Amino acid sequence: ERLAAMQEIFFASGSDPHIWLKGWWKAASEAQRIAAANIKQSDWWAAGSVPLFDLQAGNDPFMPETSRNDLKNEFPDRVTVAVIPNSSHALLPEQPAAVVKAIVEWVLGLK
Repeated sequence: ERLAAMQEIFFASGSDPHIWLKGWWKAASEAQRIAAANIKQSDWWAAGSVPLFDLQAGNDPFMPETSRNDLKNEFPDRVTVAVIPNSSHALLPEQPAAVVKAIVEWVLGLK
């Protein structure tokens, strides 16, 4: 039942959610929840004036296509968007090589 739920919510079709059966730490999850609840998005959203890389999963239900360019639209001269196909919210375990490739290409393109 847990695997089916993870597959539906966090993993793209054809990806194996078994990797997420271990490695979750309740204390870390709680600390993240508390931190997120205690800082305003406006305090970090703009990230100063540096270039931003918005790496997105192609099939992430938490970032639908209609929202894909929100950050780019707000900071058009600073944001580069890259979309990794065949991935969902579990982007790193699903497409590790594609993630590394996208990050390296972006870094090498910085001026």
